[in-house]
Amino acid sequence: MSKKAFLHCSDSTHGCAVVIDAWHEARNFSSPSYPDVNIGYHAVVLNGRPYPKEYNPFFDGMVEAGRSAKDKGAHVRGYNSHFGICLIGKDEFTISQFLSARALLKSRGFKPSEIKGHYEVDKHKTCPNINMDAFREFYKTGNLRLMLPWIKRNDHQFLRYITL
Repeated sequence: MSKKAFLHCSDSTHGCAVVIDAWHEARNFSSPSYPDVNIGYHAVVLNGRPYPKEYNPFFDGMVEAGRSAKDKGAHVRGYNSHFGICLIGKDEFTISQFLSARALLKSRGFKPSEIKGHYEVDKHKTCPNINMDAFREFYKTGNLRLMLPWIKRNDHQFLRYITL
C-alpha cells in the first residue's frame, strides 16, 4: 500500500462498515482477497448513528475496519492503492470523529502532506466536505478549534469540557 491516506464522507446521516458494505456490494466493489468484503474503504469512523433514527454515544468516534489494509481499496479512481477512511456524515461531524480520525492516521504514521481529501484529486467531488488544509493543521497541532465549522452544532457544548 502506498503512503497516502484519503478522507471521505459517507454523504449520509448514518452508517457503519456493514451498511457501507451493502451500499458498495450494490456497486460491485468486491475485494480481491476476500470476495465477501465489498466495502471500498479501509476504515470507517462512526458518528454514533450506525442506522437511521438510532443514536448511541458509544458508537460516536468508533473506528471500524473495512477492507483489509493489505488490499487495494475502491474509494478514489486512480488512487485506490492508498489508504481510504470514511467519516460518517454529510457536512457536519463530531468531535470524537475528528479525534479518532487523527489518532488512526497518526497510528499509521502518515505525515500531514500525505493526507488528502477526495475532492483534492477529483474536481467533481466535494468529499469529505471539510477544508483539508484546516484538517491537516488540526492533524499537526491537535487544535480542535480549526475544525469548528464542521463540528455538529449540538456537539459544540462539549468543547468547554475539553482542552484545546
